[in-house]
Amino acid sequence: MSIDGFYVKTDREQVEVSHEEEYKGDEVVTSDVPGLTEVDQSNWGLGIEYVQDMAGGTTAFGIKSAGFKDRSNESEEKIEFVDGEWDAHEAEALDIDVDDRETSLQASHKRDLGDSAVHMEFGVDYRDKDRDTTHVYSAFEAGDEGDPVVYEDDGVVHSLIRAKPGSTRT
Repeated sequence: MSIDGFYVKTDREQVEVSHEEEYKGDEVVTSDVPGLTEVDQSNWGLGIEYVQDMAGGTTAFGIKSAGFKDRSNESEEKIEFVDGEWDAHEAEALDIDVDDRETSLQASHKRDLGDSAVHMEFGVDYRDKDRDTTHVYSAFEAGDEGDPVVYEDDGVVHSLIRAKPGSTRT
């Protein structure tokens, strides 16, 4: 008999601030580009397996379950100046929401046939998997310098996958 499991939690913040400079003819376009990514993920798994010699071979039974959650978000702004004068301020954001779960059951029997150079194995596998993903996009464009960043919805992408024996829906 064997039992195994794991749990991984990722909780971090990534801050990026870059400065871009571009020359367009006689104009100098500079941009400050701050970005922020907040990662909040958890990943886990648990499995149990039982193996027993019987009926002239080896029989195995197992059950496994795993899950993944992601509640991350990222944003990036671009504040642009032409020859030192404010020109534009834009921003984009993405909120990520993922729930993924999987359960599997296995039963098998393996045995040697004849001189043990030939093997026979048969069994049953069952798998149940659900993945629910939502990405929410937001955007901002300033009308004037100093406008506070207020995001507006810019689209949602949702995907739901349920995989059960004999069916897959998206």
